[in-house]
Amino acid sequence: MKKNTTNYIKKALGATLLSALIFTACKKNDTDPIANPVSRLFVSNADLTNPNLSVYSPADGATLPSPMQVNTSAPDGNGVVYDAASNVGFQVSRQDKTIKKFTVSSTGEVTVTGSFVDATLTSGRDAAYDAANKTLYVASNTDSKIFVYANAPALTGSVTANKVFTLDGQPWGLDFANGSLMVLIDLDRKEIQLFKNVNSIATGTVTPSNKITIPAATRLHGLVYDAASDLLLVTEIGAATASPLAIPAFNADGGIYIIEGAMAKFTANAAVTANRTIFGSNTMMGNPVDITFDARAGKKLIYVAEKANKKILVFKLTDNGNVAPTTSATVTTLPESIFLDAR
Repeated sequence: MKKNTTNYIKKALGATLLSALIFTACKKNDTDPIANPVSRLFVSNADLTNPNLSVYSPADGATLPSPMQVNTSAPDGNGVVYDAASNVGFQVSRQDKTIKKFTVSSTGEVTVTGSFVDATLTSGRDAAYDAANKTLYVASNTDSKIFVYANAPALTGSVTANKVFTLDGQPWGLDFANGSLMVLIDLDRKEIQLFKNVNSIATGTVTPSNKITIPAATRLHGLVYDAASDLLLVTEIGAATASPLAIPAFNADGGIYIIEGAMAKFTANAAVTANRTIFGSNTMMGNPVDITFDARAGKKLIYVAEKANKKILVFKLTDNGNVAPTTSATVTTLPESIFLDAR
């Protein structure tokens, strides 16, 4: 019996079209947070040789995968920050006074796209990025300054900061949200300063809009603020170096302060008690130099760069007291700064 050629062709074309539609619908795209959620942890390493950037992806699983190691040629890597919307990242090299720029492909590969050098950047530490205004903020601790770079993605070669803020203490941790810059003051200050409408502040000596202190602390270091939940997370490094008088030892006295309803607590000089703390031998924290947070519903994970014990630690936001991390990874590098791209 003869086949109906017209019907046969129609059916074949229909099947092919259906297969194409199914493939297109199932194909994952890094820009689609529903089809392909992203959890990518950037770790800037303070080693003087490569690799200076480690990338964990995905970072929200039951275990942390082996990281992708990127040779950014950023010796003594410090602050790292990434904006997914514009696909631009920055990494500070403290030794070279250089800021490296990088992009991330849809499959997660990191590519260094350029750099700029500021010979006056004495001691580059943490970084924060105002994506709307393309402005990069870099803390320099030893000279008590914040360096401000306008149109940072376009900078190249030798540059000088558009503005330099001189503070009344040594800055370390930075975070930017809703037009405000949070600055953690290092050493014995136990203080976090808030600069509202920071884009409008002129160069020179600056005074914070408000600030808080954490009297229970010994020495603060890293911070991250989540505006949606008004949550502030701060790390305690305790004793910075080994000492026979340090009890507990410098590599066992670190922790996390969890502060809820944070913005309302910033007043003239408010002393703040954390809602919860994570401290103790089970935490593996001795020198947690930086912190970041996955604010997504169903996640609420805290990531810590533990430098003294060479670990990446992951805790739950609900954790309290002497608890073990949910996930941890031992590294061979010196993790100094971390940033999470979670969407």
